[in-house]
Amino acid sequence: MISILQLARAGATWLAAALLRTGVLAASVQQSVRLWIPVAPTEEDAALLNDDGCIGDTPCPFARDVFVDYAAYGVAAGVGGEWITYDFDAVTRALTPAQLREEPELSLAVRLVLSEVGADRLLLNRNGVLEAIGILYTVDNRLDPLVYNVEDRAEAPVFPGCGAKGGFATCANPQQYLGMGTWRALNPASHYDEPLLEAAADLAVVAWWLQEHGYVDDFTRGATSYVHRCGAAGYGEPTTACDAHLGRPAGDVPGADPHTGPTVFKAPGAWVASRGVYALVESRQIEYDPWYAPEARDALADAEEISVAPSRFGSADEADPGALGATHFTGAAPVAQRALLQRILTDRRR
Repeated sequence: MISILQLARAGATWLAAALLRTGVLAASVQQSVRLWIPVAPTEEDAALLNDDGCIGDTPCPFARDVFVDYAAYGVAAGVGGEWITYDFDAVTRALTPAQLREEPELSLAVRLVLSEVGADRLLLNRNGVLEAIGILYTVDNRLDPLVYNVEDRAEAPVFPGCGAKGGFATCANPQQYLGMGTWRALNPASHYDEPLLEAAADLAVVAWWLQEHGYVDDFTRGATSYVHRCGAAGYGEPTTACDAHLGRPAGDVPGADPHTGPTVFKAPGAWVASRGVYALVESRQIEYDPWYAPEARDALADAEEISVAPSRFGSADEADPGALGATHFTGAAPVAQRALLQRILTDRRR
């Protein structure tokens, strides 16, 4: 039996696909393609390409070209951009959870973005690329002891599969990033319309390319976790308040929507000796700001709070920032790439 939630998601997926077909989203997402002259790939870029000029180690039978507009993201002093090619089938084909461990980083990164942001939210939210880049940075931050263990404490816990001995495939696992165990990561074509999935995969590849090269700095300020918050009437509230969507009506906010709220990134703060963990403090909030005017729901995650670390790390929504957080982690300062926020966050509703 189809639930109301499934109908809402289907409606949002249809809306995104319709906008793509009519060119409303295509104009906003792809408008840079004809505005900037591509620049030659760097040696670092070339090292990521195979003999066919495609990202990866194997041929590209399902090649898609995507233009990375560096000017749009404050890269290279706002000049030029670069065409890159990737294999669409390779990053969206059906996989089993066990096969994730053998996947190349690009495929895992795209699946992580599609599953944790949602293909339709990535397109419908003008800040979707920011969310994607930030989420990719949390993987890097969980791998880097200098970030997740800021005081170099021998007793500090390590995210399972991460740390100095981990890799992208072991760290971005379904136990830590719950979306990686859902159809959105394992078989996104099973539910998403092809035009929507193609456009979303393009954006996910762009987000990975920018983050992989460090073209966009870590504006999350070392975040290792993030949570999705309520939208609409309960905007910014924890998902426990999202109008009964977790099945616990106590404390619900009438009209709070679990799919249209901000994404809140959290970074290690002060060391809590009694618990043997770093308190997680808010380091950056990325707002939900849809391109389209009508109020409609999207298919973010599975109506679930995702990527909260295991209990021994503390709950990402329970940590009190305290004085340290208020001083250093409020997210008040601009990101390093000012043009990134200026271009993406500027109101450009059609």
